[in-house]
Amino acid sequence: MYFIPILSMLLSVYLPGLVIQSISFDEQSKWKNYVRVLPVSVTDEALSKYIPLFLYCIISGGIIFTIGNFVSAIGFIPMSFAIITIDTLITACYGFIFGCVSIPATYRFGTANSRYFIMGFILIPVIVVIVLSSLKNIKITNIMSSIPANMVAIMIVGIFILAAFVSIKITIHVLKSHRI
Repeated sequence: MYFIPILSMLLSVYLPGLVIQSISFDEQSKWKNYVRVLPVSVTDEALSKYIPLFLYCIISGGIIFTIGNFVSAIGFIPMSFAIITIDTLITACYGFIFGCVSIPATYRFGTANSRYFIMGFILIPVIVVIVLSSLKNIKITNIMSSIPANMVAIMIVGIFILAAFVSIKITIHVLKSHRI
């Protein structure tokens, strides 16, 4: 019953976490010294981490969608297409928000010190699962069916755009302050 939600939370943190791993490799190899010599703007340097983040979020959502449909088709866990789609969107959204929080934190505090932000962000799904499991009468499908689908789509797109804009601006500001 909890196979797909747990897998979606793992993938939503693991694949976008590869971007943080690349920042760690950049720190270890002193990549900043080489970037300062190259004609690369701060904006380009910041966007170079958000493009893979977006692609990793799409990939993690696609993996959950594929596994969810496969598991449902073989009858291992009977799930509706709506639940699989919701889990796919949650995976992509949570991974993107995770990346939007951890990329500026990693640039600001370094990879060693930003692990506390990352660990705190990983605890959020655990807390949500505990709270939702204690509320046994509330089903997520009832909540989602009460909201119009176009409103959910607009909210998701709005949250994506707002999170990306704010995170990129913070990252650019942090990179400019460290570049001096």
